[in-house]
Amino acid sequence: MCYAQSVFESLSETRLSKRRRVADTSDVEKLKCRHAGVIGLSACVLAFPYQVPDFMPNILMMLSRHVDDPQPIQVRLQLVVVVVVVVVVVVVAM
Repeated sequence: MCYAQSVFESLSETRLSKRRRVADTSDVEKLKCRHAGVIGLSACVLAFPYQVPDFMPNILMMLSRHVDDPQPIQVRLQLVVVVVVVVVVVVVAM
C-alpha cells in the first residue's frame, strides 16, 4: 500500500453524524474530508482500467462501505461502478 492510498483510506473513514441533513459547519467539513477520501480511492480504481493490482480488492471493499453515504459521495460511487462495469464488458467482449 502506498502513502497516498493510506491517506485516502483514513480520509474516507471520517465519521459523519447520523442525521441525513448536514446541520453545521463541522458536519460540512467532515463530509468534505470523507468525499475527498472516496474521490482518491476512486482515482486509484480508475487508474488501472485493464488490470487488477494486488491492492484493488481492498480498495473496492472500502468503497463499498460508502454506498449509503450522503449525496456527493453516492454519485461518485455510482460513476465508478458504471465505468468499471463498462470496462469489464468491453474486455470480455474482445
